[in-house]
Amino acid sequence: MPKIIPNVREDILTKSALILAKKGYKGFTAREIAKECNIAVGTLYNYFDGTDMIMAELMLNDWNVTMTSVEKEAEKQTDFVNGLLSMCDVVREFVVKYEPIWSQYRNQEKASSYIGKYGSLVREQMSQRVILLIEKTNEERLKPLCAVLVEIMLSCILQDHLTKEHLKLLLQFLV
Repeated sequence: MPKIIPNVREDILTKSALILAKKGYKGFTAREIAKECNIAVGTLYNYFDGTDMIMAELMLNDWNVTMTSVEKEAEKQTDFVNGLLSMCDVVREFVVKYEPIWSQYRNQEKASSYIGKYGSLVREQMSQRVILLIEKTNEERLKPLCAVLVEIMLSCILQDHLTKEHLKLLLQFLV
């Protein structure tokens, strides 16, 4: 009779998040995850196709939380520039958490296809939140610039030498 293990999928995700935070992408192995969950490696593969799928689900869950937070920031703002800066702060927290993992992952051959695929999705989701902020702050004239604003936001978030003050200066010039 097979052994029934309660909440295996959730346990895998919880323990995987801890391993990923502690050991990074290079230390994120199926064997390590299975060991921490007290399951066989084969059991792990019953729930996920591999460690990349686990990592993707962890990031997606965190990204969804981030997008919810960005939306809340947009909804409570009355000033466009301050709203965009607040939204950047929320996204920057996500980037800071995952940047070390991305830098290790980028060295993998398969990375470029994933980065391209999800990059456009990120821009689309960010654009939806920027439009919400534009509408909330009555800055309708900025709608045609939405894609440009998202690119500026992402550039400032992803490039360490560009600070929040740089973004504020640029936004004040644009708006």
